Amino acid sequence: MDKISALIPKVLSRRGLKDQAGASYAVYLAVDWLHNVSVGLAEYCIVTTLKDGILTIECLNSVAMQELNQKSEELKAHLNAIDGISIRDITITRSRNS
Repeated sequence: MDKISALIPKVLSRRGLKDQAGASYAVYLAVDWLHNVSVGLAEYCIVTTLKDGILTIECLNSVAMQELNQKSEELKAHLNAIDGISIRDITITRSRNS
């Protein structure tokens, strides 16, 4: 009998959900990183998508955007150090919902 940790990737692949699950995991890790670096920064940033190696983060104000721009290389290095995640670039935009 296989362990559940070995079954999940197989099931996701069969259902065509492996890429989406990986992207969701990367988004989750980015949000977690933001909270660990600065809770104040995290509450003004929304990690939205990972598509084609580009992680998109929306900021609710320009101060958060500037602070995150300074930390984006650190975030990219952190995520790329995790097995199975490959981030080429991080796009930081100003949220229209602020």
